[in-house]
Amino acid sequence: MIPDTAWRSEIFTLMEYCSELYNRVSKILLQNGDWTQNEWYPIL
Repeated sequence: MIPDTAWRSEIFTLMEYCSELYNRVSKILLQNGDWTQNEWYPIL
């Protein structure tokens, strides 16, 4: 069984990673124009 603190740490790290990834993708899409019209929008 994984200790509760370790589990929370893993989740936090995952959330940080997803947030960073989201920010990078958003910047790329914004450079390409209105990202709400982009095919990525439903995924994000």
